[in-house]
Amino acid sequence: MDNILVKITGERNMNNLVSQLKIIPLAITPLLILLGLSGKAWAAIIIFESRASFNEAIDDRFPSLIKQVEGWDTVPAGTIIPSGTTFNNIKYTLTRGDAIVSDGGIPVSPPNDLFFTNAGLPFPDDFLPTRDTITFSFEESIIAFGISFNTFATQTGDYTITTNLGDVAPSFFEPSIPGATTGAFAGLISDSPFNAVTIDAIAFARYGLDDLTFARSASVPEPSSILGLLSICSLGLTLKRKKRA
Repeated sequence: MDNILVKITGERNMNNLVSQLKIIPLAITPLLILLGLSGKAWAAIIIFESRASFNEAIDDRFPSLIKQVEGWDTVPAGTIIPSGTTFNNIKYTLTRGDAIVSDGGIPVSPPNDLFFTNAGLPFPDDFLPTRDTITFSFEESIIAFGISFNTFATQTGDYTITTNLGDVAPSFFEPSIPGATTGAFAGLISDSPFNAVTIDAIAFARYGLDDLTFARSASVPEPSSILGLLSICSLGLTLKRKKRA
């Protein structure tokens, strides 16, 4: 039987997410569905353990969502995206330096991925953990976000994505290319629209980014419909539910 990771909490911010996660059988999902239909004021996010499950949820389970992928493959390597500017309808804000498109990593979708300029110097460098963060802001609110990491840090929670609402999803090991021992992915779907996501590192390991994926919808799915996803498919995902602040 497939397992899912479930976190039930009254807090939006999950500072100790990884240490508090518990593996439970998928068979418990009917109970979660009942909680979702109980009429209480709950907010919900689904945290995905792989890009495949994230894409399946958007493409097959929530087909009304409008999905976009930014892989930085339509511009030449060496293209600089200055911090504070908007590129393809996404605003990039870095703690230092600028974003730069590079073909020097191991991208999920060749040829390019995203690194940054070392404090303004015009050449690619890895994002430095515990020192560099990058925030992606969106012109229209979104309800789904996923991104791949070009990294040697493959433990669960080595990286985090945090929405402007304070919801946090950890990274999970996912090979950048088949058979690789490097790479990670983090992704979530929320019933509460958000418009910015910050990437940060817990592990002390340099990293690059690839295939930023986001989705929006004219109508936001109810918590019960998101939870219903768990009862009809085995996606290898993590669900975190918490009471709305």
